[in-house]
Amino acid sequence: MDDHKLSTKIALGLLPDWVNEILLKEKNNLIEEYCMYPDYYYDPHKYSRVQPFLFFFKGVPFHYLPRQQIIYDNWQVVYSGNKFCIKRIYQPKNEFYYFCIRAFRFYFKRIMKNLIENRISEAAKFTGSFIHTLQDFCSNLHCLENPEGSDIFVLDRLIKPHGHDKYMTPSMILAKEYPFFLNIRKYRPFLLGTTQPEAIFHLYSRLVSKITRIRFYLIPLVEGVYRNKKKQIQKNQSFIILEGAKLVADVLYTIFSLTFNRFKKNQVDVLKKIHLEEISPIEKPYILSYPYRFTPIVNNFCLDMDRRFVPLQLKFPDGTVKTFRHGFGTGCHIEYDLVYDIPKNVFKNFQGNVGLHPILGKNGKIKVEISLNNKVFYHNEFGERKLADIFDVPILCGGKLKLTVRDRTGCWGSPDNNVVWAEPILIKNVV
Repeated sequence: MDDHKLSTKIALGLLPDWVNEILLKEKNNLIEEYCMYPDYYYDPHKYSRVQPFLFFFKGVPFHYLPRQQIIYDNWQVVYSGNKFCIKRIYQPKNEFYYFCIRAFRFYFKRIMKNLIENRISEAAKFTGSFIHTLQDFCSNLHCLENPEGSDIFVLDRLIKPHGHDKYMTPSMILAKEYPFFLNIRKYRPFLLGTTQPEAIFHLYSRLVSKITRIRFYLIPLVEGVYRNKKKQIQKNQSFIILEGAKLVADVLYTIFSLTFNRFKKNQVDVLKKIHLEEISPIEKPYILSYPYRFTPIVNNFCLDMDRRFVPLQLKFPDGTVKTFRHGFGTGCHIEYDLVYDIPKNVFKNFQGNVGLHPILGKNGKIKVEISLNNKVFYHNEFGERKLADIFDVPILCGGKLKLTVRDRTGCWGSPDNNVVWAEPILIKNVV
């Protein structure tokens, strides 16, 4: 069975009975045909039949998306004020994100509209078109691409084929599907939101997380094939297949729950407070000062000079030192921005703690700003006299939430600027 058909079948098997009952007459068509629509688009004999159910942006179908450009050496030396200084170069727009968001809105709206109008066949066709690309993102080969990826041939340039067949490259291996274990019965689909904007916001982060995790299983899969290690092949292929199927199940469960207003209290409660480290920023630095360097954002920990994990800690003006479980540590360089695209009317506040680590950052000096749509709502400077503070920023109007840190030591790449964002939380607007 084709991998798209197989993934669709597994995902449908994870959905509650009431969802499958609605799809009953179209279930087989969804598995056998509709989930193949983006591939059928390139067939002249099928084009006119599938084209109305695809999303296009600037003529490009939601299938193979433009690559996210990554620039890590985005600094230049300029002469200013009778001295040379370092200036940050413009960060390129995350085209992958904006394409995804437009497509997510398109498919959510059309699937839900057709379900409400009891046009199940049309809803299933839009569904198949949508989940095909999500499945591609989580597949053996295409997950090498965006977000923050490369091209599908990158491993061919890094791994030399084993054995006598020099043309059995990693890309050829990853283009195939292999036997796997179907051990997924206990999985319960995850509710992504109780409104379309909230669900779409969380879907992007969930997609990025899935792709990032799947990539770590590709090289072990390739090596398993070269060495004919059947258990190794099955283990890694199982993870890849099942993670993609889980994502599709999450999306379908959320769309149907939104359409028919069927929510479980425990799932709704989970969405009330969102830890920021769980959300994928649409802009971020790719290199910061030592010891973070090429791992500029470390979730739930700081790094010491030996790159060992150190708990997130902050020392407040009253002398209290607090340790936190959630958040992230970073270095600084001259400055950096973390940008999140916040949906309107979904979250009412952004709350948390920020400052310099009381031990690792005691000799640092930084300026912190939190802005929404370029309007600064919080700013403070931290150094020897003040190491930490709390913040509470209203974000109900939505838009670009930007966390900015600037160096104030005057030392390029100072390792003393060990920055802590502790318990940064998005508080949901509960009506």
